[in-house]
Amino acid sequence: MRQRAKTYEKVVRGVLAKRPRLAIAQGPTEIEPVAMTELCESTQMHESTIGRVVSACRWQNLHGVFGLEERGPKIAARSI
Repeated sequence: MRQRAKTYEKVVRGVLAKRPRLAIAQGPTEIEPVAMTELCESTQMHESTIGRVVSACRWQNLHGVFGLEERGPKIAARSI
C-alpha cells in the first residue's frame, strides 16, 4: 500500500512541476494537458504505470476535488 501511495505522490509531483497552477485551479479547463512523454521522462516511470495512477488519482484544492484522465498522448485534469 505504501509503495502505491509513493507512486501516486511521484506522479502528482511530476504533474504539479509541469503545471503548478493545478494546485489553485478553479476548474479543469484552466489547466493545459501534460504530455505523457514529458511526465514519463520527469518521473522516470513507464507509460503503463502512469496510466494506472491517472485512472485512480484524485486530489482536492480550495475549489473542489479533481482527477486526472488520459486523453490520447496527454494527461488532463477533470472535475469529479
